[in-house]
Amino acid sequence: MNIALMNDFQIRIDEPIHWLVIVIAVIGLVISLLLVYRRFYRRKSDVAEITLEINNKPLNDNKLNTLRLSLVILANVFACFSLVLFVLPIELKIKNTEFDVLLTTGINYSVNANEFTHVKLHNKPLHEELTAARYIWLMAADNQEGYSDEFISHLTRRYKNKVLVIKSTQELSRLWQQQNTAEKGRVLSHSYPPKMLKIVGDGLNEKQWQQLDFSNINGVELAFLPSKKLLGVIELNWPKELYLGQTMKLVGKLQKPRTDKENYQLSLFYNKQLVDSTSAAENGSFSLKTNTKISGLFNYQLVLNRQNKDSSTANTVDSTTEKASGVTSNEALLNNAELIENIAVSVLGSSKPRVIIKQSAPSFETRQLKQWLVQANSPVKVITKISKNKWSQQRINLDGSEKDESEKSVSKSSNSHQLTANLLHETDLLILDSRALLNLELTELSALELAVKEGLGLYINIDESLLQTSKLMKDKSMNLLASFAFQALTLEQNQVMPLWPGQNAIDVESPAMTRAVAIDITARHGQVLVASADGRQLVVNQQFGLGNVAISTLTQTYPWALESGEVFYSQYWQTILSKVIRVNSTRWLAAASDKLTLAKQQTEVCLISSSKQIFSSDIKLSNYPLSTYKKCGIQVSNKAGWTKLQALNENQMLLAEQTRYIYPRSAFKAWQQADKQKLSARNSGLNTFSAIKITATAQYQEINKRYLWLILLLSLTFLWLERKGLTG
Repeated sequence: MNIALMNDFQIRIDEPIHWLVIVIAVIGLVISLLLVYRRFYRRKSDVAEITLEINNKPLNDNKLNTLRLSLVILANVFACFSLVLFVLPIELKIKNTEFDVLLTTGINYSVNANEFTHVKLHNKPLHEELTAARYIWLMAADNQEGYSDEFISHLTRRYKNKVLVIKSTQELSRLWQQQNTAEKGRVLSHSYPPKMLKIVGDGLNEKQWQQLDFSNINGVELAFLPSKKLLGVIELNWPKELYLGQTMKLVGKLQKPRTDKENYQLSLFYNKQLVDSTSAAENGSFSLKTNTKISGLFNYQLVLNRQNKDSSTANTVDSTTEKASGVTSNEALLNNAELIENIAVSVLGSSKPRVIIKQSAPSFETRQLKQWLVQANSPVKVITKISKNKWSQQRINLDGSEKDESEKSVSKSSNSHQLTANLLHETDLLILDSRALLNLELTELSALELAVKEGLGLYINIDESLLQTSKLMKDKSMNLLASFAFQALTLEQNQVMPLWPGQNAIDVESPAMTRAVAIDITARHGQVLVASADGRQLVVNQQFGLGNVAISTLTQTYPWALESGEVFYSQYWQTILSKVIRVNSTRWLAAASDKLTLAKQQTEVCLISSSKQIFSSDIKLSNYPLSTYKKCGIQVSNKAGWTKLQALNENQMLLAEQTRYIYPRSAFKAWQQADKQKLSARNSGLNTFSAIKITATAQYQEINKRYLWLILLLSLTFLWLERKGLTG
């Protein structure tokens, strides 16, 4: 039940306690008024008995007593009603047609031009929206990222009390939920959520959207007005950590403002020396690469230059100009750069994995892979089935020389070709084809499963035989493949273009098409290492204990080595080895190749370890769901630069260490802006400011009742003084 007091106020009576308070108050008021009347009536009678009449006229005390009685009655009524109204909910009627504006980075204000320079509303000045807004929210945490003092001063001066500085979107969410309406001494007259929140600028990142909790806030619509796009790299993929000898490759995308029709060149520098250079494509894509020759921590520079339309290079300087000015072309590129970004890479010592290849028949694929591994000085053992009871074995680099041991008549009882626990324990990577896998003895399978659990890497080249032997696989309890699912595909042709992180179709330097078996691979919690240009999964890796099991449908990779001078071939197998081979029993997982780790940003870091007790001085590690050996935690680095992750046992002994680079908040601004804008556009439903019409709805908000206490205090004070005067 709601009782309207006036047009804008109402009393809400919807609980039994409210009615009880009203009944008690009415009874109490009636009793108090009766007592007051009785007291004044008796006093008037007593006075009348002793009052002398002069000239037959009563004294003027009767008028005074009547006034006094009226004031006492009024004071009792005020005291009673103020107490009742303090208990009962009194609400103010408001029209919720208002909207709030949340200003984020990416905007600024020009005092001279009297306009917002980076954002306009379809030729409608932004200040008109700010003038109509209920509140203008400004996050202080973003101050250091772009808000000028001039901008903040203008907002405060022009929009006065509507400008409210907040530390985070979490604070805004709390204010909307009326949990804290008086932070820092300010009292908000309207703390209820607006009908709409209009976000202006770069938008909000993922953490800020999570903190802006709408689960407890109903009916808030969102609109997003993005700021002008910045010039810079918005996508970039490169390995943050690699082994000596591997190729470091950057694949990215350049963003230009809509009005920018210039061509741009991107260059990779190290120690002021040009390493590689390329022009951005029409869609902004580009790729750069370099070979790692020594181990250590390296900071390359990604340099962006405007490119002359009549030249294939940016800011070209001929030899005559160089001699006259003393400025080299490299110096010209650096001095005239539009943008310079840091590319941090950790190069580890040369990886020489111990490899065993067991195949059901000789193949060119194995021959080429063996040669490639031998060139990298990796110890290699090749076991090849020649016939039913004949095996050929090669051991290379195991004792410093090549040794060919051909077993032309191996008896069935001989096990020299079998995979034993000791052999697998000394191996980092085992490569099998599906027929060789299916022909393994149960003892071999048991030893193999245990070895993979302990860290061995397993790479399997599959074919159609795997689909025809599902019962055999089940009988052998092949747990290694339990997380994989295989399904035959109907394809007109099996030619595919393989792609992997750091590789794209535009960057193919040679014919990279190859064959793949018509089998679709899926893994429950697997990682796709290689995919085709049309999205088909070609190589899928699944963690098994401390080790990895990789399944490949590619039947031929050796043509790449024959046709491209091993560049493409080498990149493929370096990618496979880096993801599959055995590493230390405790190891930190590599940082994501397509993400940035920023200072003062929460970043999840994980490691793999068989130890139950793992500690880190700066990170609280906890078990990762669905993984026995994976542990993760949140890293927050306050300073930019190289930092170390250390994993310790219960005795504080170092088990694993990894060096990562933390980027300052000012790095890759275009990348950060693009991520925020994509996320904000998606969360706002791609609504613009004018896309949503706000309908007026009447709502009520409880009023501040501090004035009722004042009325009650004054009433009680008057009654006390009146009684004191009476008795006195």
